[in-house]
Amino acid sequence: MQNTQHTGDTTAKINTPLQLAWVNNVNANIYMTSPLIADGKVFIASTDDNIMNKSSITAFDIQSGKLLWKYKTLNSIKNTIAYHNNIVVAQDAECNLYAINANSGELLWQHKIGLTGFPY
Repeated sequence: MQNTQHTGDTTAKINTPLQLAWVNNVNANIYMTSPLIADGKVFIASTDDNIMNKSSITAFDIQSGKLLWKYKTLNSIKNTIAYHNNIVVAQDAECNLYAINANSGELLWQHKIGLTGFPY
């Protein structure tokens, strides 16, 4: 998982010194999910262990930090999210697997994985 798409090595160059470009807030906690960067967007998933309906997958514009879309999930996402061919894939704590269009935030499909609990 050596690159932003979690698929292998990257040839990306990092220019130093690094500088903060923008800050935004998903209005929920983030736990164990690293931001994922692909096709000019930053994707992040959030948790909500207080059952306040704040769990989501969110996309921001990488240049401006502008919120592009937010997809509410049924439960917290506490693991790595993935990206491939314009699709963001994530699993929540109830073992629901989501495939979301990375441009629109539209749900492509959702599937309940046949597990009895979240595999920590």
